[in-house]
Amino acid sequence: MIPPNTTPIKNEILIEIFAKGKLSRMEMRIVSYVMRWSWGFDGKERRQDWTKSIMEKQIADDLGVHKVVICRTIKQMIQRKILLTEKLTKGLCYQFNEHYRDWKKLTKKLINKKLTEKLTRVNRKVNKRLTEMLTDDAGKQEPEDDTETLKETKETIKKKRSEKKYQFSELHLTLTDLLITLIKQNKPDRILTGNNYRKEWANDMRLTEEKDKRNIDRIREVIEFSQRDSFWKQNILSAGKLRDKFDQLEMKMMEKQNKGEQTYRPPCEE
Repeated sequence: MIPPNTTPIKNEILIEIFAKGKLSRMEMRIVSYVMRWSWGFDGKERRQDWTKSIMEKQIADDLGVHKVVICRTIKQMIQRKILLTEKLTKGLCYQFNEHYRDWKKLTKKLINKKLTEKLTRVNRKVNKRLTEMLTDDAGKQEPEDDTETLKETKETIKKKRSEKKYQFSELHLTLTDLLITLIKQNKPDRILTGNNYRKEWANDMRLTEEKDKRNIDRIREVIEFSQRDSFWKQNILSAGKLRDKFDQLEMKMMEKQNKGEQTYRPPCEE
């Protein structure tokens, strides 16, 4: 007999998924939420497998997380088959896929698929424009038109180079949005300057992982610590600064952990 107001969870899930850390902290929060609103409803003789229809905004509000972060994380979890969905008129019904062996691995190829497609489209447009310029009859075109076309082509090439400059994944954007959210929670009137600051920050997150050889989960922990610590939250106000001070932040975080202090946000909040 299952006591009321409880959620039954298999031992295999507790050990193989939760204890062995197969989910990130944000994924753990979302999975706990989905389990609460599906398995947590006692259907007399059996558990309920699906949640009711839920909007992503509602999940974000209930978990106290920015909607952009929730949407991006849920999308990745659906792609990896961690979450199963059923579309209704308003919102989606969710089910946690407890069969973890069926989950798909999050490869860089999958993460960068959309970015690669965008760059391919830009390449095609630039090549087409350059071909037209070379094959057009000079007598049919005024000098002013040539100048205009050349200017337009230069702008397209500049845009293409700008996109190549920032080669990051969805995971790096997720980390960036987490840092932005926590900074604004600490200082709501904080103004983030620059046209491409989000892309620049995401690129800094990529460099932190790839060039500095930092683990994604470790970066997430350091971000959360930097915005909880009374001293560091006044100094870490960009991804570049986070990368520059990463070693000092990590050492301070480990020191506080050894003292038994909490240095990160819990994966599931009531």
